[in-house]
Amino acid sequence: MAIAVMISVAANAHNVMSEVEDSITVSTEKLADILVEEGMKMIGTPYRYGGSGPRAFDCTGFTKYLYKKFGYDLERSSVGQSKQGREVSGSWSNFQKGDLVVFAARRNASRVGHIGIFIELDSSGRDFTFIHAAVKGGIQISHITEKYYSSRFLGARRILPDFVSHKDEKVMEALPENTVIDVRDTLRLQEGDMRVLLMADGRWMVIGDDGSLNVPKDTASIVLSPSGTWSAIKHVSHRIPSRTDPPRQALVENDTPAPEAKYHTIKSGDTLSSIALRYKTSVSALCRLNGMSVKTTLRIGKRIRVK
Repeated sequence: MAIAVMISVAANAHNVMSEVEDSITVSTEKLADILVEEGMKMIGTPYRYGGSGPRAFDCTGFTKYLYKKFGYDLERSSVGQSKQGREVSGSWSNFQKGDLVVFAARRNASRVGHIGIFIELDSSGRDFTFIHAAVKGGIQISHITEKYYSSRFLGARRILPDFVSHKDEKVMEALPENTVIDVRDTLRLQEGDMRVLLMADGRWMVIGDDGSLNVPKDTASIVLSPSGTWSAIKHVSHRIPSRTDPPRQALVENDTPAPEAKYHTIKSGDTLSSIALRYKTSVSALCRLNGMSVKTTLRIGKRIRVK
């Protein structure tokens, strides 16, 4: 797991779409949650080759349609999408919600043939769920442990910015005015980058070339990856529509709206069984709607879909 160190407290807003009325600003993590929630509202929508939605989709029609809701324009083909964003290397623990997961074609293992969207790695680290438009069953949630998918899995691509693990951050605190630090005690990622200093009490400071306290203009984190390399990640926010429902003409042909999704916020003591009983559903249905298994840890404060 990467270690993130906060080195600035200034705000940096990044809009992935133009200013629109009735919009909200969210973090990258929240955007990924909303993107997947929107995809889950479409579960059961039938598959159709060349389908671009909203009544039917093929795999890349679904991913393109979903990402376009939030200002990201993906290629239409699976080969094209497999080259967009940036590669997510290393173990599955490096994947984050919203990443594109890439699979080989059914009849040609050397060619990209299918795309889905990563949801969550399970607590064992040996299985993850993804949402996609499958030939059999349309939009659904599947597990990488299913032989059909595990044998064809090629990797993942990241379209959204990287998440930053806030639990590992050390927030910079102000040094006394005119404090000077010996620059030989500081760390610089590469020539031209800022210098950082780890204090004895665990705090990180940003230091100028002359040894003085230097506050960068943008919010950023210094991240140490498991491979031992350091990189800087800016904290970004995204402006998205506050409503992402499909337009009126996107409803089914009889013009009857699909049932509205219902969510439950996890509280202390909740179990999948107790939640299923409360909402008159089943544990298997909850798992299917949320890309979970019965072994998934329920985190207090997290919202799960129940209808």
